[in-house]
Amino acid sequence: MTEAYQVYRMLADAWDLPYGEARTVLLEGALRAAEDLRDPKLVIQARLDLTRAYQHGGEPVKAFATFTRNLAAYDAEPGSFEERQVRGLLWQFKWIMGSIRRFPEIPLRRALDALDDMERRYRQAGGLLHAVYAARCGMARHLGDDEGLAEWFHRWHVQPRDDLSDCQACDIGARASALACLGRDEEAVALAAPVVSGTFTCSSQPQGILTAMLPIYLRTSRPEEAAEAHRKAYRLCQGDLASLDDLGEHLAFCARTGNEARGLEILQRELPLLDRPPSPGHAQPFMVGAALVLRRLEETGHGGLTVLRGGREVPVPELRAAMEAGAREIAARFDARNGTDVHTRRLEADLAAPPMTRPLPLLPGDA
Repeated sequence: MTEAYQVYRMLADAWDLPYGEARTVLLEGALRAAEDLRDPKLVIQARLDLTRAYQHGGEPVKAFATFTRNLAAYDAEPGSFEERQVRGLLWQFKWIMGSIRRFPEIPLRRALDALDDMERRYRQAGGLLHAVYAARCGMARHLGDDEGLAEWFHRWHVQPRDDLSDCQACDIGARASALACLGRDEEAVALAAPVVSGTFTCSSQPQGILTAMLPIYLRTSRPEEAAEAHRKAYRLCQGDLASLDDLGEHLAFCARTGNEARGLEILQRELPLLDRPPSPGHAQPFMVGAALVLRRLEETGHGGLTVLRGGREVPVPELRAAMEAGAREIAARFDARNGTDVHTRRLEADLAAPPMTRPLPLLPGDA
């Protein structure tokens, strides 16, 4: 058995593992072994696989290094990449652009330059711009550029899909979220229907779109759909570090629907994930959802409860204050990076969101 074959075997074995520490550690070992062999194609493949593992395993900051090394290798010697590896590299550009927006320490100019570089490379690959318009739409949304959001959404919506587009399920989910940001909730509900019903699925759907639909269902007076979306989605993303932001949305849902007791159970279960957040952009929604649950506990006369964190029973008011302070600090960092007050304004609006007039019953034992 050759050493190269052993590395390929490691790569194959990793595919059989769920995303997380075991898969990542195996792929890190495969990359080291491939580098020792000085086999360019094997190194490229190991980096591609490891970038995927970092991205989906809740460590996107580590994906920057493996991705950029592959990008530099391609620019230096394009012929060392197989065609499928070139496509894989372009595909991963979408993940990198999404992650860049979640790290306020990355300068805005660098983020915008990366977006331009993505478009240049996609044009060189044959003018495949569907995913580029989606990324530009996401950036406009992040920056609070409503005109840009509307313009890039339109281009994304009318541009034909291609082989670098996200899968149908994820593409629909992202477009539904953009529609909601544009104030077009009913269109978002209609667009999301095939994913919600299970017609289109993938490893991150339907839980992603069901979570995104929670506030939309509440705004459009669909409480039963909201309750069902919460039950289904939380079961699928429970305990998933990469879904830390979505878990925050479920906490916020519980706080707003009179289910602060369930919210407390979820918070206690998921709070350890906050000790190692994938990014500041993941941590902030979780902190907001936690703060809302804790505030509702205080408002309903349960402020004397405690939450276990780091081996200490933390009083509800103390933990709420910490969550609010953390969320505000992250929002301020994004605003400093972007030169706006968009994230702070959004945050304060989220923290001030009132509960529903009538509580929304959930099935017992759902938490």
